Amino acid sequence: MNLIKIINILLGVLILILILNIIEPVYIGNFIYSLDPSEPKCYFSNSEEVPLDICCYEIEKQLTCESFEDNIKCFTSRTSGKYYIVNQKAFHQCLKEGYNVEVQ
Repeated sequence: MNLIKIINILLGVLILILILNIIEPVYIGNFIYSLDPSEPKCYFSNSEEVPLDICCYEIEKQLTCESFEDNIKCFTSRTSGKYYIVNQKAFHQCLKEGYNVEVQ
């Protein structure tokens, strides 16, 4: 009997989260973003750190972005040695600021 009550409570919380996500997805995204303790980081292929405002502009111009371990790699060509690596915090910051960047 107690197991059924626990499952019902968990399902209720899940339903509430899903409803909030439908009504206000930005709120949930900002909440998850705030839980990440890391600093937003962006690097060019030669390991040179790039300021976030420039990075967001540059990754938006790239042909494609792909998940790469815990980071995102954006490039115009797979064979090119030039690419940008951004961590999840930087990527979500770019999205939050309105840059149109999609991960494939």
